[in-house]
Parts: sequence; C-alpha cells; structure tokens
Amino acid sequence: MGRKRNNKLTLYLSDKEVELLDSRAAEAGSKNRNDYLRKTMINGGVTYIVDTKTLFRLLKDLAVEISTIGRNINQIAARVNATNHFYVKDMEFLQETVQNLSRIIRRGMKQIVKMDEIV
Repeated sequence: MGRKRNNKLTLYLSDKEVELLDSRAAEAGSKNRNDYLRKTMINGGVTYIVDTKTLFRLLKDLAVEISTIGRNINQIAARVNATNHFYVKDMEFLQETVQNLSRIIRRGMKQIVKMDEIV
C-alpha cells in the first residue's frame, strides 16, 4: 500500500524559528512538527490546551481585582456625594487600579496563549 502523503516540501528555518515551532507544537499537543504544521495549515490554527489550574487562578485574580474596583468606586461615589468634590487622588487611584487589572489580563493571556513572536 502506498504512502498517504506523497508530496514532500522543504522548509528552511532559523534556530529561533525551530525552537518556536517545537514549543508551539508541544503546547498544542501535536505528535511532531509535521502534525502541527498540517493542523495549522488545514485548520487555520491550532487549538491550545489550557491548564485549568492556571485559568482558574487567572479568573480568581480578575474577580478579586474587579471586586476591589467596585468597592473603591462606591467609596469614591459616596465621598463625592457627601462633599460635592472629586479629588485628583481618587482619579489617580482609579487609573492605577485599572492599569493593574489590564496587567493581570495581559499576564493571563500570555499564559493561556503563548504570544511569542519571531523577531
């Protein structure tokens, strides 16, 4: 019985590209480079397997941060209603808190989908 795939392609990669290919193939649970490249070509991408503990920790961190933001907004709203004044310090605190939330989201995205780019 003949080979199922009888067309050979040759591809030249840098050392860094090979390392990235191997890393992404392993993350995707592919058997080997050929399997990973075929899946990527045919499906337009590879579905990543996400570690549920990592995902749960990320979601927990996000929930804590969002809860903190909600409490702080309520405290600031109560103070504004009582004093009829919005303090610069309150605005800076809210901006810092939102930046922390963005940082947590970016960190989580990098953990779930390795966003390594070829330089």
